[in-house]
Amino acid sequence: EGGGGGGRLGTDGRDEYGHLTFGAQCAALKDEGVDPGWPLHPPSADSSNGSAAGEFASPRALCEAMYTLPDRLKIYTFGLSVTKRRRYVLAGLAPTFNRGYDVEAHLMAHMQQAPFAAADPEQATAFLIPARPYLERVAAYPRSGRRSMVKNVREIVAHAAAEEPHAWALSQPGCRRIVVSAHDTGTYAASEVDPAVVQRAVFIVSNSDVTASQPERLPWRSLASMFHTDKDVSAVCSLSFYLPREAVMMGAVTPLGMAESSSATNSVAGDAVGDVAGDVESNVTARATSGATDGGACAGDRRTVMVSFRGNIRGQLRTEVFRHFRELRHPDWDLGDMGGQVTPRQYMELMASSKFCLHVRGTRVQSPRLIEVLTFGCVPVIISDGYDLPLAWLLDWTKFSIRLPESEFQRLPEVLAAADWTALHDNLRRVISFFLYHRTPVFGDAFWATMLGTQRQIGRGRACEGLVDADPGGAGRDRRGVDSGRGDSGGVEGGLSSGVEANAVLLKVRDVEDESEAAAAAAAAGGGGGGS
Repeated sequence: EGGGGGGRLGTDGRDEYGHLTFGAQCAALKDEGVDPGWPLHPPSADSSNGSAAGEFASPRALCEAMYTLPDRLKIYTFGLSVTKRRRYVLAGLAPTFNRGYDVEAHLMAHMQQAPFAAADPEQATAFLIPARPYLERVAAYPRSGRRSMVKNVREIVAHAAAEEPHAWALSQPGCRRIVVSAHDTGTYAASEVDPAVVQRAVFIVSNSDVTASQPERLPWRSLASMFHTDKDVSAVCSLSFYLPREAVMMGAVTPLGMAESSSATNSVAGDAVGDVAGDVESNVTARATSGATDGGACAGDRRTVMVSFRGNIRGQLRTEVFRHFRELRHPDWDLGDMGGQVTPRQYMELMASSKFCLHVRGTRVQSPRLIEVLTFGCVPVIISDGYDLPLAWLLDWTKFSIRLPESEFQRLPEVLAAADWTALHDNLRRVISFFLYHRTPVFGDAFWATMLGTQRQIGRGRACEGLVDADPGGAGRDRRGVDSGRGDSGGVEGGLSSGVEANAVLLKVRDVEDESEAAAAAAAAGGGGGGS
């Protein structure tokens, strides 16, 4: 994807897309008392649920936490075998361009760089297991992608434990190990690893489905992708350096003005009174096409489509939802046809002209579309039970989106009729910068917010208390396998528990879906992943 240099910042405190940065807003808050008005998740006395427990009582507290984050999060990365390093280098040359799955590469790369990287394990507060499930799937193509993912994670864990025993021991207390998996398989990629290791690791995953443990509600294929809100982190699941820039250039969303404070929450969206960077906004507006939507006073009027959707109709829920609403033939709804294929330009123009954009569970709870519609100023309508939304522990999604239980999707017209779109859209503009990645991370952006969420889960450590000597589900046999692992030789295979062996059987069934899944991921508007 083109556009946007690596982490470029203007002298006016804006990123390469034209949005006010988190740092600029924190500076304005500190120096001038300008409240950014972020709709933060309210603090909760009950911290048992990691997603429902807000951490920050005020924007000042959030700014301070972000400023001090590099002092509290120091990540040591376990080494890879020579064979794995070479395999990853070669696989990384493949032009995959998958906005959903490429999040994995971005997070992994920058976690191993300043300001969070630690060269000395003695100085580390976290330990990164450098497995790359999606990249392994690419490397294994056209063979069994999921099987290769699981084998790869197992071997890398065995290599780390065998070759760096001191660092491995240092990583033992609490939830200090980190695993990243942006592919739909989520935590399933570690399903053949010692359960005691898995239960003590913070997983940063896109498929953050908290209902995976409820087989009575979901198909069997979700059962092994457990997401735990008490230790795991839901990833911002779309990586694009092109779409955010185009959203501003097209006038789909007007970047915040520096002086827009929380007192303006219920004002007309886009009023940038006292904007110290007004020249930037006027230039953006001048470049926008005459028919484009912007975030100004007429934003609602210019968005002529009430509800829109583009994407594949995959999964029972989508089939049912879109059959129902297409039969109703709402004149200002644009749900496309059953194929879901459009050009990237058509996709962007539709998001820019829509007030509400649907995010409906496909084969998985997540899709890059959720972040993309938000980027274009379209208020998300989320119909996806069990989806632990990205940054839900930080931001109050009820302030800039609408969520309906899957069983109540037919109520959508009446819910939208009662919604205050202007207020939702205004709050959406305030949170966009939290959901954007940059080639080189910008302080407070999606990468930084993910790191803050990771440090938060490590610090909470609720899921890992008292598990140092735990040996659940036959983990003792697994642990002996890990301790005697031989790196790429796969020395842990003999120590698998019966539960892990059962998962291995499921893998054989899942493998036949790999090619169709890859093709379907690219078939959604502009590509993507996660049941697009």
